[in-house]
Amino acid sequence: MDSANHIRRTTGAGPRPMAGPATAGPAQHMGFPRHQAASGAVATASSGALLALFMATIVTPMAFDVGGLRLDLFRLYVMLALLPCLILLATNRKGPFVISDLFMVAFGLLVVATIFAHEGTAKLAYASISGIEYVGGYLVGRVLIRNAGDYRTFIRYFVIALAILTPFALIENVTDNNILADLFPKPDDAGPPDQNEKRLGLYRATSVFPHPILFGVFSSIAVANVYYIYRGRLMRLLPRLGIVLVALFSSLSSAPYLAAGVQGLLILWDKIMRGRWYLLLGIVAFVFVFLSLASNRGPIIIFIETLTLNPRTAWWRVHIWNFGLQNVLENPIFGLGLGDWKRPAWLAETVDNFWLLMAMRHGIPGFAMVAIAILLHIVAIVRTRIENPDIRVVRTAYTVGLVGMIFTLCTVHVWASMAVFVMFYIGAGSFIYTDPGVTAPVAGATPPASAAPSRTGLAFSRFSTEHRRR
Repeated sequence: MDSANHIRRTTGAGPRPMAGPATAGPAQHMGFPRHQAASGAVATASSGALLALFMATIVTPMAFDVGGLRLDLFRLYVMLALLPCLILLATNRKGPFVISDLFMVAFGLLVVATIFAHEGTAKLAYASISGIEYVGGYLVGRVLIRNAGDYRTFIRYFVIALAILTPFALIENVTDNNILADLFPKPDDAGPPDQNEKRLGLYRATSVFPHPILFGVFSSIAVANVYYIYRGRLMRLLPRLGIVLVALFSSLSSAPYLAAGVQGLLILWDKIMRGRWYLLLGIVAFVFVFLSLASNRGPIIIFIETLTLNPRTAWWRVHIWNFGLQNVLENPIFGLGLGDWKRPAWLAETVDNFWLLMAMRHGIPGFAMVAIAILLHIVAIVRTRIENPDIRVVRTAYTVGLVGMIFTLCTVHVWASMAVFVMFYIGAGSFIYTDPGVTAPVAGATPPASAAPSRTGLAFSRFSTEHRRR
């Protein structure tokens, strides 16, 4: 199977953010000073350095055993960042504290509570670090990426990380020798499982992650982002997109390929239909309802069977879904915690579905918090009115990447550094509806005659004589 995640394994991935009155623009309602509106497309130096450090911890597989608890660099980072990030958000120094932030923090507390309810104090340290990974990863993205400039800086570091990892991944494809994993110290029991499986005549590249599929998911998130952010500069786009696609291919995993395919289809739709996302959403909703009524398998089973490259993998995932859902219904409130789940003896203990595993471990309330937070997050993003075309491109890049990731997590679970990165990516898009510079008018643009005077200032030039008060 693609994912080697044990249900007892360290996990991480979780919730997302929402916003206030997005249609009017947060800057018009939150009382931001005018000068802050000019920051909509300029990265901050402090964020850039901390972003670089964060990406370094994600792709550096170094870990230590501290009192029986595995302490990775990414864990240390989010542990140190958690309290400062909470304070910055609570004091509105990094944008307003929005509803999704509340769901995220609540989910982190629920993770600790459900594990404690089942395991007691014996697993309290593990429960705490699990909650910190969820909340901390999200908050790092929420706080460090505050405008489109910060987001572009993040994508630049993302590509650099993949450029460093890809040559070693190709060597691993051919030799099955994971050079990077051998370079860094880690606990004796922290090595990756046996990954000698071959596909297409090549070994699957694990790179710096615990499993090849995680490296594939990591690479797939960059596809739409690189395309949109560099598409106007062909000589920059081609080598960067090439790096991303080669890294993605080296994982030899169907779920990340699915994510890239979904992003490719969305990019094609955007190019042909010039957006019209509500039309696409209507088509998807119609197909979902039609399959629910016309098929005895249902849309979810059809999705799993149709969009998985390996028929055997698809068969396993269908049974995981059926028996996993039964476990959720039998333990709806507190879930299973870290306990084993009921299944036939012939069914492996892995759960290749992040969303399902959230419900299995932390109950329906846990899944509901994640789902509601994501839904509010997406609604806020799409409802935000953006006049600056460059920032609109960044919004499309982020959203297409997010949709691809959501689809992928239906067929794979993520844990360790990849879980933290997933949470970080979710939080990274919050600036679209919490940064006042996003909704500020573009300098030199002529507003409609009926438009009320903006209280947010200009995106780039607040001193233009054209906009001074007379």
